[in-house]
Amino acid sequence: MARRGLNNVVREKHVRNGQETWKLSTRTGEPVLAFNYFCEKNADYSFRTQKRYAEVASRFIDYLYEAQVFGTAVRAGHLNAVVEAFPTLLRDGSAVTALRVRRSNSDLWLADVAERLDWMPLAPKSFSNTIAAVNRFLRLSESLAREAGEKAALLGIDSAKGYTALIMALDGAVTLSRHEIAAMKQH
Repeated sequence: MARRGLNNVVREKHVRNGQETWKLSTRTGEPVLAFNYFCEKNADYSFRTQKRYAEVASRFIDYLYEAQVFGTAVRAGHLNAVVEAFPTLLRDGSAVTALRVRRSNSDLWLADVAERLDWMPLAPKSFSNTIAAVNRFLRLSESLAREAGEKAALLGIDSAKGYTALIMALDGAVTLSRHEIAAMKQH
């Protein structure tokens, strides 16, 4: 039976500025600041929209962790493939996606991810608002990535060649707090 829970992150209700919202953390307790910021930026939406967007973004982040592209150095091509595969996995569900990928004998990472997530297909009527939430999260993440690059430049870390160098530098001996490093990797 397909699961609906999150494998890699924990979403919790949270009160911010007197309003109910959500926060996300990894299973080890590190906050997922991009998600928390995303929820903060959605505060002007109706509560129902905020809740739906929080559920979608947390599920998307869980998928990114499962595909091993969130908070780690990754090739841009692979990251793009992971993001592009998400709607297909949502539409078809884990069983169909994994079977089709294994038959094609290419992109086997997707079959592995699909099997570990064990998702049912998304209802067609939910597809447009799910993609809208993911697109909003990706746009916000792009903005946060630029800010992280600017901060890295101020610290003397050259991120002009891509974020892989930045993340590798963050894994080294840069004088930032553990949470600052995690946030920059996530962005």
